[in-house]
Amino acid sequence: MFKYLYFLAAVFAFCLSIFTFPDAAANTSDKILELRNQIQELERQSAGYQNQIKQKHKEGETLKREISILENRIAKLRLDIIATTGKIDLAELEIKDLTGEIYKTGIKVKENKESISKLIRELNEMERTNLATVLLANSKISDFLNHIDRMSLIQNKLTSRLVEFIALKNELEVKKQEAEDKKNQLELLNRKRGNQKKAFEGTQVTKSDFLVKTKGQEQKFQELLNEVERKKAEFYKELQEFEAEARKQGIFIVRVKAAAIPPKGTKLFKMPMDDYIITQGYGYTSFAKRGAYGGAPHNGIDLKEGLGSEIRSIGSGTVLAKGFNNAAGNWVAIRHDNDLVSVYGHMKEPALVLAGERVNENTVLGFEGATGFVTGSHLHLSLYYEFFSFIGPKTGQIYFNYWQGSLNPFDYMQTY
Repeated sequence: MFKYLYFLAAVFAFCLSIFTFPDAAANTSDKILELRNQIQELERQSAGYQNQIKQKHKEGETLKREISILENRIAKLRLDIIATTGKIDLAELEIKDLTGEIYKTGIKVKENKESISKLIRELNEMERTNLATVLLANSKISDFLNHIDRMSLIQNKLTSRLVEFIALKNELEVKKQEAEDKKNQLELLNRKRGNQKKAFEGTQVTKSDFLVKTKGQEQKFQELLNEVERKKAEFYKELQEFEAEARKQGIFIVRVKAAAIPPKGTKLFKMPMDDYIITQGYGYTSFAKRGAYGGAPHNGIDLKEGLGSEIRSIGSGTVLAKGFNNAAGNWVAIRHDNDLVSVYGHMKEPALVLAGERVNENTVLGFEGATGFVTGSHLHLSLYYEFFSFIGPKTGQIYFNYWQGSLNPFDYMQTY
């Protein structure tokens, strides 16, 4: 029995290396609590601005409304940047705190290992002595029994130390993983803050440009809207003619058709944004009924979080195609595992992903923008059971089918 315990302890002692750690970190609990409270208050204020933006979007399109939305967006972004900076500081403090805990736990692991090694040596020495020899060497039977009791005591201590050692080692691994997760979170937060700063600067420029174009006059603003809508209607009417010809001749660059259309209500995808506002739905919306899409319905949904906001893939899949055209601006198409295709349009810059690249629902594809035929920044999201792309004969740009083959993305979303 003793040899078996000795072997078991030796295996643990041999396999687990001695850990080295930095100096113990100071107690940062109070600072962490204070930062969390500050972040919570900033997020509360930010949510207030977001609610004002949502309320403004319910009003009719006026210059005053647009300026108010932009001003609220600027104020919200300013708070978001401060809150994200606070989260970065918080993550750094938590990493520091975890580093201290890792160090303390590592010391305990080392102490347990040394204690185990000492107990193993004692057991080994006692086992080398034959029990018969011990019996003969002790004139009293009580001395012999004390020897046996001591071996049993060492055995129990060894078992206890091994259990504690394993528990501490597991605790150490958990804390190290938590620290690693915090470091990854820190990297994401730094990227998010960078995007927020770009969005803040971009929104300020948008407001300035808007005032220059409209000269601060409502009439100028309405004229601008009408002109964009007229050009959009003409373009989409012509585009549908090109699409019909491409279908007739079978001139496709890529073409994907799902074997089956999932039942409505099947929650397959996640929304591509977090704090979005729905500015237009799918189908014959009031805007579409005015002829904005050349008489066709709206082939997707429009979402707005704010210029420069991250756009994520709605689900796992592969980048099917990407490009730029006058209608969708910077766009990217994702072929999902069930052969449905999601398309993301009007992005600020070309997609961050490459054709053939594998993505998941956390992959950032790009950022909200106002490229293509738009009157303001937003994401246009389309979903297709049949998708194909073709070359526009006049522009040489890559386009994709508009209405035919599309689905309402909301029918397949996990959240609204």
